[in-house]
Amino acid sequence: MKKEQMSSPYGIEFLAATELFRGLGEVVLQNLAAELVPLQISAGHTLIRQGDVGDCMYVVVSGRLQVSLAQIGKAPQIIREMGIGESIGEIALLTGQTRTATVSAIEATEVARLSKESFERLAAASPEMASQLQHSVTEYLRRRQLRAALKATRLLNDLDEALLSDLEAQLT
Repeated sequence: MKKEQMSSPYGIEFLAATELFRGLGEVVLQNLAAELVPLQISAGHTLIRQGDVGDCMYVVVSGRLQVSLAQIGKAPQIIREMGIGESIGEIALLTGQTRTATVSAIEATEVARLSKESFERLAAASPEMASQLQHSVTEYLRRRQLRAALKATRLLNDLDEALLSDLEAQLT
């Protein structure tokens, strides 16, 4: 697996534009940006393997990732693609769970990595930041589950993403 650490930092504008971190305060975003580690993943290489211990999360900065599930006796099932601003591994960041899927680069991809150690350091320095991040992750996961449920219904599974987003925004 080719993972090459880079040296360019990410600004709060990038983080504030991501779905996961949208709504966090400027100071929280500045502290978070300082802890992110840029990585380059070559096309075809694996970032996360299903079953590995989860000790960090990633945000896609450029490129595309593919998420797949291994199934006993079957070929892995591709469950989704991820693009700029999307995150993966946020549950592992908070719980340390093993990875539930394998994530590979479809094309050359840059991600920003936040380790569990960095998150814990930030949380110790600012408990309100940890609370904000946990709330943000919980809301993000709720929205993802709602979107998956909407797409799973026969009536709504053919809607385009924009219309699905509008519908999701109207639901409580």
